[in-house]
Amino acid sequence: MQDLSQGKSRNESYILPNGIAEVFLEVIDPLVFLAIFGAGYDAIPVVNLAKHLGWYVTIVDNRPGYTTSERFPLADQIIFSEPQIIQNHLKLTPRTVAIVMTHTYKTDLALLRTLLLSDISYIGVLGPKSRTHQLLQEIESAGLMLTPEHLYRIYAPVGLDIGADSPETIALSIIAEIQAILANRSGGLLRARQGPIH
Repeated sequence: MQDLSQGKSRNESYILPNGIAEVFLEVIDPLVFLAIFGAGYDAIPVVNLAKHLGWYVTIVDNRPGYTTSERFPLADQIIFSEPQIIQNHLKLTPRTVAIVMTHTYKTDLALLRTLLLSDISYIGVLGPKSRTHQLLQEIESAGLMLTPEHLYRIYAPVGLDIGADSPETIALSIIAEIQAILANRSGGLLRARQGPIH
């Protein structure tokens, strides 16, 4: 049997003692687990768009007034937690992608350190590149030696360059970047792509 590593569903024929069996092999992509750290107003369209794609979405924040099902009715999970102990409430696996968007420097610092020490595959950080650089410098100064493998997982500023300037377009930019990374694509224009698009 051929493996399905190319990610394409197909028909296969198998010779059996009593004849030939025609089988359809369907590739079903694994569920995307998105953890959004920060329950501000700008997280709402990120949750909504991710849910429209069928992703499993978790909201994490340490402000009780923000972590409510009324605020995030589409979220699969809402966690109230301090950033230093999120791993006690949420599995951070290689199948998890995360967005850090708390808008609070000290919280982002603790979150980023925790996420870098996990096996998480993608860490998007909202805000200017200089701010993320400062966060990483502070993490290193505190004793965590950052390797190229650590830094490769960080996408900052998070999102594709689509001219986003509202919460909804920023959400589109972020989700589109995550989708591109998961599909091992650059996120460029399809008209510039050489070869087939699928």
